[in-house]
Amino acid sequence: MVAVRFTTPLRVPPRRRRPRREPIVPMINVAFLLLVFFLLTAQFSDPTPGASQDIPVPSETVLLQDSLILTPTGLLLYRDLQGRDAMLSAVAAGPVRLELEAATAARTLARLLTDLALAGADNVDLIVRDRSIPR
Repeated sequence: MVAVRFTTPLRVPPRRRRPRREPIVPMINVAFLLLVFFLLTAQFSDPTPGASQDIPVPSETVLLQDSLILTPTGLLLYRDLQGRDAMLSAVAAGPVRLELEAATAARTLARLLTDLALAGADNVDLIVRDRSIPR
């Protein structure tokens, strides 16, 4: 006689499949492309017409006339005066507008600012001119 054995087959549960994730990189690329598109096509303007405020700038001749000028060599000029007299006259005239060239040494400028403070200047406006840049 033949022996027959009945057994239950080994059941292997199916592998759980992960849900397929949406690729995020193409969505980021589209978002950046839209951002660039809107930035390039945007027109920025003042929402209210006529609301722009122009800052009045005195003409160059006025600046030269009322400025205490410090030359790169350290010479002070104010109107018709030179040296310490020029500095004291500029301080007495009111807020000091100091004009100098970009090539002026920092040590010279620091010494002059100290002298201006000792002479009683409360406020000094600096105007730096760069002669290498064409106007």
